[in-house]
Amino acid sequence: MRNTPTIIPFEWIHNNITLNIDLLPIMEEAFSLLNKNEVVIPSIQQIPMQEINSQVCVKSAYYPKYPYYVVKIAGNFPNNRQINEKTSQGCMCLFSSKTGKLDTIIDDSGVLTQLRTAASGALAAYYFAPKKVTKVAVIGAGLQANMQLEALQLVCDYSSVAIYSRTLKRSIELATSFENKHQIKSKAYNSAAKAVENADIIITATSTTKPILNAAMINKNKPTLIIAMGADAPTKNELSTDLFSIADRFICDLKSQSLELGELRSVLKNSSVNLSKVEEFSDACIQKKIRKKTDNLIICDLTGVGILDLSIAMYTKKVYHSSASS
Repeated sequence: MRNTPTIIPFEWIHNNITLNIDLLPIMEEAFSLLNKNEVVIPSIQQIPMQEINSQVCVKSAYYPKYPYYVVKIAGNFPNNRQINEKTSQGCMCLFSSKTGKLDTIIDDSGVLTQLRTAASGALAAYYFAPKKVTKVAVIGAGLQANMQLEALQLVCDYSSVAIYSRTLKRSIELATSFENKHQIKSKAYNSAAKAVENADIIITATSTTKPILNAAMINKNKPTLIIAMGADAPTKNELSTDLFSIADRFICDLKSQSLELGELRSVLKNSSVNLSKVEEFSDACIQKKIRKKTDNLIICDLTGVGILDLSIAMYTKKVYHSSASS
């Protein structure tokens, strides 16, 4: 008789899986696994829906020493705002690594993806942020922009926030809500250059197809960390190629994926880059390659890797069954 898969509902996930410090070692371990040749990360399947300005992607991962493999369907439907629906949709499915049977359906509507992305950004800051962080600038005013700001509080004690997005109204709304909630001075700007001026950490969390950050906006002699996470499709691009000429280090979550979907794709298309100098996040996690005193500008490109989805899905399953048994 076939067993019915466990279904973890959205409401339970929303109430029980939150952004907290416990997620960082989970993400750190997941990144570390990428250093091993045992992890299987298939190419991402992209389903562009240009007519409705939407996109769906399918990510998956398999690690032989884990009891499950994961297949994740994640969609972004911006027009859902008009009908009061979540813009992020999708689910994660865990299958037995031994039998292939569907074990668990996690109806997260993208929540786990948002959480693991935010935790990854915080982990990047933990390794590569300047020793003293006072100002954080974020380009983008959506959910992930807000979550990145919240996640940074797990590892940084910053005192001011600058926000820029294409829609000033949304920037003002995020600045107001974040300041009211966290008592951290937050200001909206109508210029990206003004927003990032003298920032110690710059986060780009947009869906832009044209660069919104360039070398002229950055003081190359000042310790700065750029965490770019918006480019996760062949059409997206947040960073101008001239930034790479002034960067001391470029770190990506997975080189092959950044070449296909991330910022490395646009760099190679428009200029020459020595790939041997490109670092993967897994090396930092294993060898503790943190920021050096001689490092000024560090760029970290996070495209989102399937092993992170597998790790947070297994964590969610564990917490769910623990709460059910208690």
